[in-house]
This record gives sequence, structure tokens and C-alpha cells, in this order.
Amino acid sequence: MAELYRALEGRNKARYDPDYEPTEIDVREILELYKRIGNIAEKILGIDPL
Repeated sequence: MAELYRALEGRNKARYDPDYEPTEIDVREILELYKRIGNIAEKILGIDPL
């Protein structure tokens, strides 16, 4: 849950703070988390991964 909260917090900063510039590491962490969430959703729904 902490990872999800951190990713959402970063997304909100990027959306609402025009001066925010995420680091490459921040972006990679967020992308990796969204991929993992997608994989979990695919397993729950019984969808074959792409």
C-alpha cells in the first residue's frame, strides 16, 4: 500500500505542481508499480498477459 500511495502522490505532484520535475528513478518506480498492478488485475480476471 505504501508503494501505491507514493506512486499516486508522485502522479498528483506531476499533475498539479508545474515546478515538479520527477527523477528518472521516480518515473521508473511508478511505471514498474503500474505494471505489477496490471499483472495482478490480469490474474484476477483470468486474462492472458500480453
